[in-house]
Amino acid sequence: MTPRQIVVGVDGSREAEGALRWAIETARRDKARITAVHVFEPPMLPIPGFAERIGDLFEAEWRKPLFRLLENDWCAPLRVAGLEYEVLLVDGPVGRTLVRLAEDREADAIVIGTNRGLLHGLTIRGVANDVLRHATLPVVVVPSVPEPDLPG
Repeated sequence: MTPRQIVVGVDGSREAEGALRWAIETARRDKARITAVHVFEPPMLPIPGFAERIGDLFEAEWRKPLFRLLENDWCAPLRVAGLEYEVLLVDGPVGRTLVRLAEDREADAIVIGTNRGLLHGLTIRGVANDVLRHATLPVVVVPSVPEPDLPG
C-alpha cells in the first residue's frame, strides 16, 4: 500500500519530531499529503461549573499562541520539505481524537512518536497504546532515539 494521506501527531517533543521526520520521508517518496495534528486535551477539574467554562478560558488564552507555535515551530520541517500539508489544532482525548480525525480524512496511516521506544516491557504505553487500541488503519509508532550520554 502506498500512502496518499498521512496523519502525524505533533507536540513539540523530540519524539514527535522523529515521527514528523518519518512522515516527511514517506510523503516525499510516495507523493503523499501530510496532516500534522496537535490534539489539545483541556484539563478537567471536578469543580461544579468550572468544567463548562475551562474550554472558553483555553480558547481565549491559549489557542492562537499555541497554533502559531504549532505552525511556525513544530511544523517548520514541513515548510522546508516543500510538501503538501495542513496543520490542525483540535481538542479532545489525544489518542481517540487522532484516530477519529484520520478516519474522517480517509488517511492511509497515522504516525506517532513514543518516548519509551516501541516496546516498554511487553506493552506500549500512553497515547501510542490508545491509538493502537482504537485505530482501524495502519499506525506507525516511531521510537525515539536515546540521547547520548554526556561525559562527566
